[in-house]
Amino acid sequence: MSKLPAAYAAYPPLVRAILDGLSDLKAENATVIDLRNLENAVCSFFVLADAQSSTQVNAMGQAVRKQAREQCQEKPWHVEGETNSEWILLDYVSVVVHLFQTPARAFYDLESLWGDGETTVIDLEALAKAQAEAAKPARKKATLTVVKDDSDKPAKKAAPKKAAAPKKAAAPKAAAAPKKAAAPKKAAAPKAAAAPKKAAAPKKAAAPKAEAAPKAPRTTKK
Repeated sequence: MSKLPAAYAAYPPLVRAILDGLSDLKAENATVIDLRNLENAVCSFFVLADAQSSTQVNAMGQAVRKQAREQCQEKPWHVEGETNSEWILLDYVSVVVHLFQTPARAFYDLESLWGDGETTVIDLEALAKAQAEAAKPARKKATLTVVKDDSDKPAKKAAPKKAAAPKKAAAPKAAAAPKKAAAPKKAAAPKAAAAPKKAAAPKKAAAPKAEAAPKAPRTTKK
């Protein structure tokens, strides 16, 4: 069985997912530049690859985005160059992917600009073969099973099932006794008529006052 390249296994999951996308499209000259030991590096890794046509470069970009999304739930923070597909840049913050048409890659020569980083060329063909081998399910050993031939033996008759006993009929319920009729209420006795009030006695007339006696005339002394 082919083994995965040692460098591939040592990379973070996002770098491996990007390489898987490039492998699916048979990109050329796949290269990883490890920038983690550089003080002023803009990211941790550069991943570079190229192809002969803009159509293939664009397809590589789509394959990389698909694998990064499915394997790592990652989307590029910034994308450039998809209009003419001469140089597509996918910025995943910690990893930046550069996909070129072959003449453009030779012109910009990023490997020389970042020559202080650790550069590793990835054999995508060998990577694809190793992944295909790893994806094959393990072959299960066939196990022999002995089947007994019971065709000569008479088949046993199944014992008849006992008939279920009939259920007893439920006894009829006794009729409820009729309720007693309520006794009629007694009529209330009529109230006695009130006795008539006595007429008030007439008041006595006041006796006339006696007239005062006339006073005697005063006499003058001489």
